[in-house]
Amino acid sequence: MTKDEARGAFKETKVHGRLDFPFAVYRGDIPWWMRGFPLHWHKEFEIIYAEDGIGKITVDGEVLTVEAGDIVLVPPDSVHEIRQLDDEKFVYYNILFKFSLLDSDEESLLYKKYFSPLEEGVLVPPFFLKKGSTSNQKIAERIAYFVEHWKDDFSECLLTVKAEMFPVVKEIFDISRKADSRRKNDTTISRMKPLISYIQNNYSERISVEDAAKLCNYSESFFMKAFKSATGFTFTDYLNNYRLEKAEEILKQTEKNVSEAAALCGFESLSYFIKCFKRKFGVTPHKVKKLLQ
Repeated sequence: MTKDEARGAFKETKVHGRLDFPFAVYRGDIPWWMRGFPLHWHKEFEIIYAEDGIGKITVDGEVLTVEAGDIVLVPPDSVHEIRQLDDEKFVYYNILFKFSLLDSDEESLLYKKYFSPLEEGVLVPPFFLKKGSTSNQKIAERIAYFVEHWKDDFSECLLTVKAEMFPVVKEIFDISRKADSRRKNDTTISRMKPLISYIQNNYSERISVEDAAKLCNYSESFFMKAFKSATGFTFTDYLNNYRLEKAEEILKQTEKNVSEAAALCGFESLSYFIKCFKRKFGVTPHKVKKLLQ
């Protein structure tokens, strides 16, 4: 995964692997080439394996502090985010796949019994598998090959991939439970998705709580609670954090000065931008620019 592919992703349209072999492995290294992977979602099931350091992963509003050896399971269409925790480094691997990898016939008994419930959210696995837990050990043992060979073209070893992934999916199925009525029927996440996409396309524009609430078809008061529940962040915190990270990218990668970066990222007050930037990154934006020069 390149930097450009990682930045600004929300509803992913990228094909992971091949259309006839939907399987891919990526390596993330925070903060070496990114501060974090912003809120996004995709059709693939995702397994995140933490190799080193400590990070923060949010899945459908559930905030997880993840350390080396931990595993996070992200069901299809779940809104999730990977972030740096304070100044800690965080190295992890993403394994993304569709269940058609294991059976391309959605009408087969195997698909209907095991894969469809996970794909459609009828069954939901626990998001967090702590290092040392039984399920963590079973899955970690199977995905070790993919972690070690993450740069390889896995389409060249189809049988190996399937042989390792069948026990992984079997374990995920075994530990999954029926979605409770709140999670299964709640439309909050789906209502937030257009807003998340809108923010990440229009962060330079003025976006008020009123505007955001209207996009979600909520009253302002209900929207504030719903956004926090769905994402793990207050709306203001999410918007400011996204803008600040974009501003840092602009300062580091372009010739724009501090005032220009602030304006491009939707900050109407330069002093407020500088204050927020220093609070988030520990240095002023002027210092960042000066160090680069």
